[in-house]
Amino acid sequence: MGSILSGIALSSILNQNTPREITTQALILIEIMNSVRNYRNTQINPELNTQSEDKFYLKTIIFNN
Repeated sequence: MGSILSGIALSSILNQNTPREITTQALILIEIMNSVRNYRNTQINPELNTQSEDKFYLKTIIFNN
C-alpha cells in the first residue's frame, strides 16, 4: 500500500514538473535559434554579399552533427 501511495505522489510531482521542463527546453531552443540567426546575419550574409557568385564557400554550408 505504501508503494502505491509513493508512486502516486511521485507521478504527481513529475506531472507538475513537465510543463516547466518543456518551457525551459523551448526557451533554450529559442536562444539557440537567435544565436544562429545572429551569426548568419553578421558573419555569413555579409561575406556572401561581397563575394563572387561562382566561388564555393564552405562557411556558408550548414552541417548537422
